[in-house]
Amino acid sequence: MSTPVQPGLLRVHGLDLSYFTGKLEAYLRAKGLAYELVEMDTRAFRRCGKITGVAQMPQLELPDGRWLTDSTAIIEQFEREFPYPAIYPSVPGLCFIADLLEDFADEWLWRPAMYYRWAFAEDARQLSDRLARGLLRDVPLPLAIRRRLIRHRQQRLFLKGDGITQDTAPVV
Repeated sequence: MSTPVQPGLLRVHGLDLSYFTGKLEAYLRAKGLAYELVEMDTRAFRRCGKITGVAQMPQLELPDGRWLTDSTAIIEQFEREFPYPAIYPSVPGLCFIADLLEDFADEWLWRPAMYYRWAFAEDARQLSDRLARGLLRDVPLPLAIRRRLIRHRQQRLFLKGDGITQDTAPVV
């Protein structure tokens, strides 16, 4: 049994560009819970990973010093502890459908989201610039190199790594 979350200022460690940080922020706003977004750089990302044992974002720091990870698990815990206003329907069948939609968005819609972020030159340029100035701000390399590093990493992971080619792109 987990200890109940105490109301107070929550600290969301993540990035405003992060798909899952955005999901958690939207949830906290919908619930009317006060939070602060703490923008991660590479040092903070490693530090949070050491605290929680998980290298991912977002990570939620609670007012009592505990940490939670995984946006879905965070939302489920908060729904148990702060049930009003509820984000899930009270009818079991509708709740099941809501869970299916949430799982679909988490596991499948982020792939096309990554495609649209990184497959097109102007989008990739803008996002790599923001990530180079944000997440990689503590990396002691010129901005142009940080931009190139992040763009190549993201395209390798989220395009090539997901099997996106000229032949498969139209299906996305």
